[in-house]
Amino acid sequence: MGWAFSYGFFGGGKIFGICHDDPDVTPTDKVRYDACVQVGGAFQPEGIVGVQDISGGRYAVARHKGPYEEIGATYGALLGQWLPAHNHKPDKLPCLEVYLNNPQQTKPEDLLTDVYVPLA
Repeated sequence: MGWAFSYGFFGGGKIFGICHDDPDVTPTDKVRYDACVQVGGAFQPEGIVGVQDISGGRYAVARHKGPYEEIGATYGALLGQWLPAHNHKPDKLPCLEVYLNNPQQTKPEDLLTDVYVPLA
């Protein structure tokens, strides 16, 4: 995020994360997470910064309000309750988190994050 801030990526594009692993199942040192900022098509990656496209398709979306440390409850409700109740199954693609406000300017209890679970 420090890199993105230094290049002026805050203030216009989306900030989100790509969650490759479930931290309740995967050992902490093995959890893969990509911190992302939206960039235009002409952007050229450099160093450890890369570019990836996010797959389209159908997603179930839930809004999490509160600290990031408590987002597991939102995943639990979406994956464990909503999807089965609506006869959906998650796809094997990674889940996404879209951060809707700035944690440096927002109290933890007021943070808003949209959780996207890809549907099979």
